[in-house]
Amino acid sequence: MGAESTSKDLKTWKQYPVVLGIDEDWEKSICTGSVVYYNNTFYAFYATRLIDPSGEWSEQLSYAVSKDGIHFKKQQPNPFYTYAPGYSKRHFRDAKVSVDSAGNFHLFVSSARENSGFHNNGALVHMVSKDLKKWEVKEPVITGMSDVPECPDYFYRNGWYYLLYSTGSDTYYVMSGQPYGPWQYPASQVFKEQWSNVVKTAAFVNGRRIAAGWVPSRKDNEDEGHEIFGGNTVLREIIQQEDGTLCTKFVPEMIPATGAEIPFVLSKNEWVSRSGDSYTFNAAYGLTGSFIKDVPVNCRITMEIEPSGNYDEYGLYLRANEDGGEGYKLAVSANESSVTLSGYTNYCG
Repeated sequence: MGAESTSKDLKTWKQYPVVLGIDEDWEKSICTGSVVYYNNTFYAFYATRLIDPSGEWSEQLSYAVSKDGIHFKKQQPNPFYTYAPGYSKRHFRDAKVSVDSAGNFHLFVSSARENSGFHNNGALVHMVSKDLKKWEVKEPVITGMSDVPECPDYFYRNGWYYLLYSTGSDTYYVMSGQPYGPWQYPASQVFKEQWSNVVKTAAFVNGRRIAAGWVPSRKDNEDEGHEIFGGNTVLREIIQQEDGTLCTKFVPEMIPATGAEIPFVLSKNEWVSRSGDSYTFNAAYGLTGSFIKDVPVNCRITMEIEPSGNYDEYGLYLRANEDGGEGYKLAVSANESSVTLSGYTNYCG
């Protein structure tokens, strides 16, 4: 099913009823889709899973149109495309749509090559149509993947084209100066967060771009519990570097408001000294730290850290006891260009 939420300020959100639902018995489920606005019309492309009488699964492409982006009407024939020759019928889903300057619709479809003679056969099929009836299958935009590259996304920004795809729920991106490759792999993967699954992006006001993924719920509400499909949406703002590579930051409008600053005092020891509002930690003989008592369960912690000399890492133990146990370790490593929270590492490049 396809649900919809809208916001003009990223603070106030309006929830709508299901915009694309399962209406027929043969529609067993609806896969990830995408929407493009062209000639005063919204086009929503998606895949429908089907099961034949023998129990075999297949995935086929469908689309719906809308004038307001809320009320969509499925188009006939439905599905309009079964599968591309030479590609898997079982895996043919998650169509990402774009329209070029000549009015051609381009679809990137998650699939896998058949009888390719190569073990890694995951691919994004590239299909093009002018009238949404006759489709030409081009060379895949990426191929040779170890698994089906799911839930693709695609956008252009300041001279660079970006292609996102997910494997095992982790999201990767490649970049190119040309619309459909050849692609280059960046030094770090900013969207690959173990807490966030299958990231998609959307343009926002003033040239901004927002990335959205979902953080799964956990069995028994335990951090180490088995992931449960669904959960909560997490949003990040995309920042483009001078060399074209991407970074992300918290979306300013979505940072929760806070009250007045809460006074605090760090516990003292022989390796910690204070000057005004600044503290100096001397860890010449190994690890050192300090402890703040009575920190609220829900709060925002901000600080500036100026490391000197060579070191392995610095950071915080969150919700921990006085010796750093029973909490969450947040570690920053300049040597590794990484941030690690409770064993989950993001590499920052």
